[in-house]
Amino acid sequence: MTIPVVVAYAALMVFASIQFSASVFLYDGVPLPLISITMGCIGGLIYNWLRLDHYRLFDRPPRIMLKDFFMATCVFSLLGTQLPAAAIYFMPGDSVSYTTSYQVTTPAPSLGRTGRCNAEIRFDDKSLGRTVTLCMDKSQLPASGERMDAISVTEKVTGYGVKIATIDFIRER
Repeated sequence: MTIPVVVAYAALMVFASIQFSASVFLYDGVPLPLISITMGCIGGLIYNWLRLDHYRLFDRPPRIMLKDFFMATCVFSLLGTQLPAAAIYFMPGDSVSYTTSYQVTTPAPSLGRTGRCNAEIRFDDKSLGRTVTLCMDKSQLPASGERMDAISVTEKVTGYGVKIATIDFIRER
C-alpha cells in the first residue's frame, strides 16, 4: 500500500512543478508558508487519526505517534506549497486581456544544473502589478528578421494570482 501512495505523491509533485511553475504566478500577499504549514499539520493529524487503531493494537509509545505526525506534516507541507498554484490553475476566474511591451533575452540565463531556456520573455503584468519572466521556446518567438511592437497577453485572474493563458506577438500600426 505504501509504494503506490509514494508513487502517486511523486507523480503529483512532478505534475505540479511542471504545470504550475511555467504559467502560474501568485500575488505578493499570499501567505505561502502559512498555507503550507497549516496543510501539513492538518494532514499530519488526519494521518495519525487514521492510524490510531494501529497504535493501540501494537501498544506503540507516544514518541512513535509524534514521529509519524512530524513525518506526515513534512510530506503534506510539501504538497501545501503547490496548493495556491493549484487553486489558480483549476478554479474559475475572470479572463483578462491586455497589450504591453516586452523584452526578449536569447539565450536565456542558465537555470543551473537543469539546463537553459531557449528564450526568456519579460513583461509588466497588469494584474499582478510587477514584472513577469517566462521561459519560451525559440519556435514561439517571431521570425528573426521580424520585429513585433508589443504582446497581447490573455490570463485568468483569481483571488490568489494569475495563470497566463496565451501570449501573442502583435505589430501595432
